[in-house]
Amino acid sequence: VWGVGAHYAITPAWQAQVEVEHMGSRYAIGDYENVHPRLSGFGLVHATLLYDAHPWSVVFHAHNLTNVLYSDLAVLFERTPGRKERFFYPASESTFTVSAEYTWE
Repeated sequence: VWGVGAHYAITPAWQAQVEVEHMGSRYAIGDYENVHPRLSGFGLVHATLLYDAHPWSVVFHAHNLTNVLYSDLAVLFERTPGRKERFFYPASESTFTVSAEYTWE
């Protein structure tokens, strides 16, 4: 697992940030013997744009900009005796959020 980010102050009110994170291949939770195939690794890119000028603060965030389909969590489960199955919990594809805050004084 590794990640790297960069932050840039465009102006005193505008700031930008980019993050890249990588998760390597791994075993499903519950595969204590490590006998099932490993889960594929994946990489994600996120970006944030922040406007902060009193009394307003607005954040634009983009998660998973490259729209990678991945499973952040997989579990090995024995539904029937002697037979283990992997269950995947898929993470969201690209998502975009905007939040705004106004401060009264």
